[in-house]
Amino acid sequence: MAHQQDIYESYIDRFTRGMRDREVPNYMVDGAVRYIMNGIEPGGFLQAVICNKLVQSFNKADDTNRRCIYNWADVLYNVFPSESWGTEDKYNKWIKSGGIIGQIESERNDSGDNHGENDHE
Repeated sequence: MAHQQDIYESYIDRFTRGMRDREVPNYMVDGAVRYIMNGIEPGGFLQAVICNKLVQSFNKADDTNRRCIYNWADVLYNVFPSESWGTEDKYNKWIKSGGIIGQIESERNDSGDNHGENDHE
């Protein structure tokens, strides 16, 4: 399980660094990472950005995020998994899947790979 945690931390580091390198507001990074990693629904602004709703994004943005719309587009294209953004349907599927962690665990369960978790049986 420690190996699995290392994989998750690697993803988190990569996404966090990618967002910070593209200068989106620091206070937005944790919510974006929770969405990517766990499929946790973000706030209204980030949801609009993820669903590719430009007018709604501007309408819901605070002053800082309004100035960073280009940065957010760069983050989506270069940092977020392509399956996680672009339409409301992709957004809803990503949340339902549990993000990266949910998808990894689902694949692991489907393959029967429990890494010794049921060895006592």
